[in-house]
Amino acid sequence: NIIIHGWVHDPNQPTTQPAGQWMRKLLTPLRHREFRCYVVFSFSFALATGYTGQYIWLYLFDAGQMNNLWANLLLVAIPCVVSIPAYTIWGRLIDRHGRKPVFIIGMLGVVASPIGWVIMISGQAPWAYAIVLLRMFCFPGVDIATTNIMLSFADRRDGDSSGTAMVATNSIMMA
Repeated sequence: NIIIHGWVHDPNQPTTQPAGQWMRKLLTPLRHREFRCYVVFSFSFALATGYTGQYIWLYLFDAGQMNNLWANLLLVAIPCVVSIPAYTIWGRLIDRHGRKPVFIIGMLGVVASPIGWVIMISGQAPWAYAIVLLRMFCFPGVDIATTNIMLSFADRRDGDSSGTAMVATNSIMMA
C-alpha cells in the first residue's frame, strides 16, 4: 500500500538549482573570516580527538591491563554520571558569561586529559584519574559553547550566504 504512493505526483516540489550552484553555496560562507576561524578549529579538533574513542579502549586493555568491567566504568558509566551536572553548570555559565569564556576554560580542561591517562596507566599515580574527570567535566562546556557558536552562524542571513550553508560547510569539514 505504501509503495503505491511513490507514483503520486508531489505538487509542491521545489525547483531544481542549476548544476554547480550547491558548490558555490557551500564555498560562499568561507568569505567570512570569523567563520573560517571556526571551521579551522572544528576541523583540527575533530582531527585531534576523533581517534581517541577507539584508541583509549585498546590503551586501557593493553597498557592498563584492565578488564571489561573497569574499562566500561572508566569510559562509559563515570563520564555519563559526571556529565549530568556538568551540562547544567556549563549552560548556566554560558547564559551568564557568554560562549567564548566558557569555551576557553572548557578547552583548557579538555587539553589536560591525556596527561592524566598516561600518569594513571603507568601506575605511578592512580589519583591521576581526577585529571581525566576534569576533562569529562569540561567537555560538556566545550560542546555547549561550540553548539551555541554554530547556532549563531546558522541564524545569519546576509547577502547570498545563508546560515544553513555555514552549518553544511562546517559539517563537511568536520567529517
